[in-house]
Amino acid sequence: MTRQVDVAELLAASERLLQALGTPPDLAAVVAGALVDAQRVGHESHGVIRLLEYAGFVESGRLDPAARARVERRAGADKLQFARNDLPNGLVNHTRRGKRA
Repeated sequence: MTRQVDVAELLAASERLLQALGTPPDLAAVVAGALVDAQRVGHESHGVIRLLEYAGFVESGRLDPAARARVERRAGADKLQFARNDLPNGLVNHTRRGKRA
């Protein structure tokens, strides 16, 4: 059964879930926004379904929801960013493209 959910409602619920898992509010907002955006454009496999996976990773200790990535190397427009056991920072990085981390 398919159920329509308001985008703002889905975003707020996603942020609340991430925060309940221990994600700081600023990172929760970025990650939730990326997941909801993916969902909205039809990339369900990269959308809010990932919240279930992230919750499992946090519960098992595989993921630290408060970890922050750091820039390891920058070469022109490209950068290598790394954080151990962090949320998928590709989501965070895509929103910051063109800005210094």
